Amino acid sequence: MSSSASGGSSSAQRWVAAGHRPRSFLMAPRWLESMADLLDQVGVDGLIGSQLSGNIQATGDLVEAYQIPEVATGMNPAWLQKGWTYLFRALPNSSGGAAPLVDAMETLGSTKIASLVYQDDGNTSAYKQVKAVIESRDTVEIINEQQAMVGETDWTGALSAIINAQPSGVIIFAQAEQGSLMVKQIRNLGYTGYIYGCETFSSTDMRNVAGDAANGIVFFAPHCVPDSPEEGNSEAEIAFLTAWVEEYGKMPISDVAYRAFDATNVLLTAVEKAGTKDGPTVRDTIANMQIQLLAGPADYSAYDNGECLSGQQIYVTHGGKNIGWAKYLELGGNADTYK
Repeated sequence: MSSSASGGSSSAQRWVAAGHRPRSFLMAPRWLESMADLLDQVGVDGLIGSQLSGNIQATGDLVEAYQIPEVATGMNPAWLQKGWTYLFRALPNSSGGAAPLVDAMETLGSTKIASLVYQDDGNTSAYKQVKAVIESRDTVEIINEQQAMVGETDWTGALSAIINAQPSGVIIFAQAEQGSLMVKQIRNLGYTGYIYGCETFSSTDMRNVAGDAANGIVFFAPHCVPDSPEEGNSEAEIAFLTAWVEEYGKMPISDVAYRAFDATNVLLTAVEKAGTKDGPTVRDTIANMQIQLLAGPADYSAYDNGECLSGQQIYVTHGGKNIGWAKYLELGGNADTYK
């Protein structure tokens, strides 16, 4: 496989030459220029892609040119709508969470919504999908919209504007690092109602950082890390979490562990089935493969663009725990629980 990158020794190349290995070739756009050389030097036959969809999009053309099968874990639908044939997703995309989240708003009486959206690709895309569902119905109205720019750490002004609008529900779409702080800030400003989030809110950082302020968050996610292996929702999840704790001594901090496990399972199973590491052969094997994942029964042959699953689950943070939607309602959760 020949490199198409320009010559010379980049800092990334020197880093690899010194014996280090990147946690991910898709960590950030800074890897793009030297990625072709890295692929040659390390001898890559397959990629487990980033959970950050912007990184996947930034390097998709290069991965396609090198004919390297990549099973990625970002949820933005856009990067599998580019016509790339070597990229696959190991979980449902985020569009499957929009309708269930708006359903939850309706059930919980959150008819007037204000929003704060972190301005990165994944969160802006997810918000557009939820907003489109809201606008297609007559049941929920967006009364105030605020933006959080990348790099900001104090959102008091935006959150104050949201509270002044007197919403009955608030959307906060952000990465867990920022989202947990946003939740704390809006609670400290006096808001006690439901907060609606995306899959990043399944991270344990939400409860660890936000504490009791996290109670009343409603979010969609393909996975949600429980507090112990025994609380897993299936035998496969319990086995996975048990092995994880034995290896690392603690539970995963986010559902990215699930995503990477499933992506690795897809790629290695495809190599085994194909009987070769040849890129086009492995790609074709994945495209026609059915496999049971932690995310559910996946069927790549049912799609023509690298998807394998659809739909999202709804969870509610209540009493310090993330509870499935049906169980939350059985426990008596309703519009008056958080208002």
